[in-house]
Amino acid sequence: MAADFKFTLIFFGENIPGGELKKPLERLVELAGKTCELELIDLSIQPEAAVQYHVLATPLLIRSNPLPIRRFIGHLTDSKRVARALGIDLDPAI
Repeated sequence: MAADFKFTLIFFGENIPGGELKKPLERLVELAGKTCELELIDLSIQPEAAVQYHVLATPLLIRSNPLPIRRFIGHLTDSKRVARALGIDLDPAI
């Protein structure tokens, strides 16, 4: 079964560990009752990805599925803001 969402999370490892960044996103998708596929890209290991993904700042979260592609730059701690930017429907109580 395919995931409801496909995300690419791009960060620079010395500043923020990828594992810490993905926790709020996983929680957000879980609250929406959806599943996700998440690819982590550390620019300190894969600097060429900055050109490939047109990275202007990190952390950068790209939602590539479902279309249209959406991008979010910044920390993922504000669930409502991230959900609104990425088009994820949440329970109104959140």
